[in-house]
Amino acid sequence: MKYASVLLAALLTSAIVATASAASDQTQPEARDLQALTTMSTEFVIETTFLPQIMRVKYDDDKGPILADIGRLQPDVRNLFWLSYLHYVAPGSGLHHFFTTVAEGRKITEEAKKLLVAQGQSVSEDTFHEMTAMTEKSDPARNADAVLKALTAAGLTRQAEAFAAERDLAAQNADADFTALDAAFGEMTELRAAIRNYVERTPVLVEWAARARAEIDDEDRLSYLTGKLNKMEDAEIDRLPKALKQIYVVDYFNAEMLNGGVHQFFFNSSGRYAPDVAVALRELGLTRHADVIERGIDMFSKPYPTDTQKRRVLNFAGEWGPWDDALSALTYEVDDGEITPALITLAKRENLLPR
Repeated sequence: MKYASVLLAALLTSAIVATASAASDQTQPEARDLQALTTMSTEFVIETTFLPQIMRVKYDDDKGPILADIGRLQPDVRNLFWLSYLHYVAPGSGLHHFFTTVAEGRKITEEAKKLLVAQGQSVSEDTFHEMTAMTEKSDPARNADAVLKALTAAGLTRQAEAFAAERDLAAQNADADFTALDAAFGEMTELRAAIRNYVERTPVLVEWAARARAEIDDEDRLSYLTGKLNKMEDAEIDRLPKALKQIYVVDYFNAEMLNGGVHQFFFNSSGRYAPDVAVALRELGLTRHADVIERGIDMFSKPYPTDTQKRRVLNFAGEWGPWDDALSALTYEVDDGEITPALITLAKRENLLPR
């Protein structure tokens, strides 16, 4: 009996440990997911930090000042900027567009001109000249030397060789077949990963990234969080902790409202969350905004149709009319810039604002 008791105790202990381990395994992924939501990626830090300068390099009429500023950066940071620039401006459809933008723009302009002439319309040559000038002003190929130098300095030999070869081929014939060279350079996702690796193995850039991370403003931090949430499926959203779901649904409403008004919010799939949005806004202290959403909900059939297709059939099937005007007019009562600060406050309070 003594040994039986010992065996039973051992079995019970084993079962308890196994249960605890299983529970731990179930909670750990949630913790990892939360960390991923609230820790800004290195790529995001780089892109957010450099975006204003990239826009100036693309669109400033006088690029001298911004190029001089970039030239004064520490060499590794300067290389990182040009790599980030390349990743931003090079389309996913192939690196060669980096070098053929102007030629492609001229083709489009000529085709537009022919189409307008065929339709009997007249457009001044000044208009077409302005279109061409705008394309030339933002031509990324003007910065090819700086980008190639950065690729080489970062040790991205394969990409540097393909980049140089594409530049030479484009100079000879912008209509050439770039398929093999595009493939040799690789996908932009590969470049993004290579940029991250360059930062992680370069002490100067590790320090730079830490400083840059600390300087990301609250709106960009919130944008990172909502960007992650927006990639989730509806079933995942429904399982989120309360604060995260509130951030998701209110930001979803805000984005739809700012893009196309309250009418668009209710018409699109976002409208399924209208009751959740009203509750969340009220708990955020945005009582007036919550009242507006509830008034919108009251304009629909009862019970409120959370199913998008059903909502459209019941309420949006006819021509635009006074009902649509009234729903759309609600936009003016909530478009006041108060929602984003409230979301930031919530994220900070719940320790969810990304770091």
